[in-house]
Amino acid sequence: MNTEILIPVPELKQALSGLNKLIGKKTTLPVLSHVRITRKPDGLVQLQGTDIDAFATFTLNNTERGEVVDALVPLEQLNKASKCSTAKDVVALVFEDKTTKLRYNIGGSPVNQPVNTLPMKEWPEAPSITSDGYPLPPAFGEALKQALECCSDDPSRHLLRGACLDARDAKAHYVVGTNGRFLFSANSFTFPIKEAVIVPNSKFLNGSELLTSDSCSLVIQPGKKPSEVRHISLQARQWQFVTREIEGQYPNWKQVLPEVGKDWTKIKLEEAAVDQLLKASRAYQGSGGRYF
Repeated sequence: MNTEILIPVPELKQALSGLNKLIGKKTTLPVLSHVRITRKPDGLVQLQGTDIDAFATFTLNNTERGEVVDALVPLEQLNKASKCSTAKDVVALVFEDKTTKLRYNIGGSPVNQPVNTLPMKEWPEAPSITSDGYPLPPAFGEALKQALECCSDDPSRHLLRGACLDARDAKAHYVVGTNGRFLFSANSFTFPIKEAVIVPNSKFLNGSELLTSDSCSLVIQPGKKPSEVRHISLQARQWQFVTREIEGQYPNWKQVLPEVGKDWTKIKLEEAAVDQLLKASRAYQGSGGRYF
């Protein structure tokens, strides 16, 4: 087999900016430090990374005619090729008989670097997403990012280690995040569910361009059996992110909110005062302070 996959450097950098957030630098499984590069029968070329619990897939804009290809390439080699190349360059994954090489330019001179690939059978199987996607409003991405910034990083508080898409109230669906000391919530959403789904916190969601898109879609993929965990798929533009939900009953976060009609004091702050308060809060958290 003699074939090659061509990856424009701007798209390679875009893909790696997200995959580097998902793929761990230190892992006990060597295959998890690789990127799966695939050319499908229709010519679509995809780069995929995983940490076993989640999968992130980047699809190139242009299709390439050629043989179906599936290979694992070390993330470190792709990062090196990306850093050495200019925005006008193209990185090529070249397959010659039983050898695989990465071709790119260093200082204008072409380099063919052997790829220490692994057998495809070692790659974890990605969840199959077959349910229909549901388009989300433009404000969803920013709301989810803010909710994830407020969730807990305490291993003992498993249910709070993600953002909740809360559809338990038919009149208003919410995006919620809390660490038990402060809470973020945003409403005016409509999700294709009737309960709460917890999206695990991931550096990928805050580090990639997926949540900055104005056209994000959501899929809740049920398990093959009622007892099996569901998977959540978020897709926008060239990115798809699939992760398993955090299982369990999300806390009743509304019980800490003041109720309309009850005795409570409302304080309205000017925009400058809000900015000052947020800066002080971030500085306090950064110094290791805690809220009670």
